[in-house]
Amino acid sequence: MNINNINENTTDAITITTTTNGHFSDVIANHQTVTFPADIQQADLAVWRRGNKLVIEHKTTEERIEFNYWFTYTSSHYKTQQLQFNNGSKLTLAEVEAIAVYQGTDNGEQLVGYRELSETIHAQGGDDKVFSRGGDDTIDAGAGNDYVDGGSGNDTITGGLGNDVLHGRSGNDAIHGGKGDDQLSGGVGNDHLVGGAGKDVLFGGEDHDILLGNAGNDYLDGQEGDDQINGGDGNDQLMGGTGNNQLVGGKGDDKYVYGGGFDTINNEGGGKDVIIFNNVLPAGLTFAKDNNDLIITVDGDSQQGIRVINHFLGGDYSIDLVQPAEGYAYSLTEINALARANEIPEGESYQAFVEDTDESNRFSATRFADWVEANGGDDTVFGMMGNDYIKGGKGDDHLLGGNGRANQADGDDILEGGEGNDILYGEQGNDLLKGGTGNDHYYYQAGTGKDTIDNSGGGRDVLFFIDINRNRLSFYQDKKDLVVLVDNDKNQQVRVLNHFNGGDSAISLIQPDDGFAMNRQAFETLVKPYPNTIDDFSLENTTTNVESLIHAMSGFVSERELNTTRAEVTATAEVYSAITVNLT
Repeated sequence: MNINNINENTTDAITITTTTNGHFSDVIANHQTVTFPADIQQADLAVWRRGNKLVIEHKTTEERIEFNYWFTYTSSHYKTQQLQFNNGSKLTLAEVEAIAVYQGTDNGEQLVGYRELSETIHAQGGDDKVFSRGGDDTIDAGAGNDYVDGGSGNDTITGGLGNDVLHGRSGNDAIHGGKGDDQLSGGVGNDHLVGGAGKDVLFGGEDHDILLGNAGNDYLDGQEGDDQINGGDGNDQLMGGTGNNQLVGGKGDDKYVYGGGFDTINNEGGGKDVIIFNNVLPAGLTFAKDNNDLIITVDGDSQQGIRVINHFLGGDYSIDLVQPAEGYAYSLTEINALARANEIPEGESYQAFVEDTDESNRFSATRFADWVEANGGDDTVFGMMGNDYIKGGKGDDHLLGGNGRANQADGDDILEGGEGNDILYGEQGNDLLKGGTGNDHYYYQAGTGKDTIDNSGGGRDVLFFIDINRNRLSFYQDKKDLVVLVDNDKNQQVRVLNHFNGGDSAISLIQPDDGFAMNRQAFETLVKPYPNTIDDFSLENTTTNVESLIHAMSGFVSERELNTTRAEVTATAEVYSAITVNLT
């Protein structure tokens, strides 16, 4: 049955009968009423909207009444005021419109909500455009690449299969993208956005929003308000925006972008994760440790920054990099070291604290001025850039002031071997080397500055010159110190403190790059008084007379006795030179 026009002032009623009996309903005067026979109850009917048409359909027989133009926006002439059933129940016009489901087709079409009704809209297949206007609407966009505008009201929007664009606008909206690469925006209100499967983009908008990326590499931006953001699986980018936000990266390599306020990150999902400060220079970042949490403060303001929950438990909880607006990123080692700076002994002017376990490890410090405690084990430690203090502790340690290549890592370092047979190599800068107890080896390379050795710990200690032949060396005594110059250049020297006091302070052997090592008898024969002025460093002072040379040669040590050949020295230098440490 098709009904095209009903005059809202008529006193007529519309009576419905079935095809199986002849019963007609009673007429109710002065109202527009559709009355159903006894065998049709409210539960038997489905109410649909298709286009501007209202359809009342029997769920079993699929018999229907269609009210043409019912949903014409500017007129109510095409409506009845109520539906009446034999059991006395009624549905008013408003109730009919409230339960009507706006049904689309599988063709791409535009569906527009009716006035300010709270509607249920099923767009079905096709690439649809849905505008729901006001009301608390429930919208299922269905399959296809759909566009949905929820308008005002607290809306529930589902994108379904396809690459959808879903806007909640104003109100507290719940939006689910479904399968596909979707774009979701909550707008004004406290919204709940779920990306679903695919590479989704989520914008929370104003107020306090919940954003969940689910599977896929998602982009989530809370924008304004205190938001809760969870990336789910995949390599996600999370932006809290302004406000104090809760961020969870989930599985995958995630990026957290700071936008203001004080955010809290739970990074337990693992992956190689990064915090990015697009508008904060390195000088504006301060790192601290609070129990197991990492605290990053912006511009010294306790209300601006980030807390990383359980960062110092390591593993999946840790942040791997922090990238400021300019310069290199901070590595995990640097993050932890800067955060533990308060553990440096009082009065020491160092920026970062690096501590190893009692296991044997190979590790690098930071580009900053580090206080390094290697503790137990046979460790290899690279100080990198900055003026570092490296303490080997127990074990046979290899301590290097720079990066192992004697370049690109300047710094005036202090290397302290501690217990054990240690190797100390200051590299670039004016370094202080303390061997400690044990049989220690000190290394020096041309052009790497002025090093000082404190050998008071005793043992049979050796000074090696890498790539420096003995004819480039000259030996001097300055009070109780032994000074060895390279190319007679005061800026290329090794000073052994109190060597001439003998005992534990004395160097036992010196090994140039060529030939055998020299014992004390050999090199002390070549010693001259340390000149008072640069002019005193003349070629005459570097020329060894025949008598002194013959006397010195009698003190050469065999390779077997030293157990360190030139090849071993060269190999050690090559190993160190091959090491590359990437700080970025």
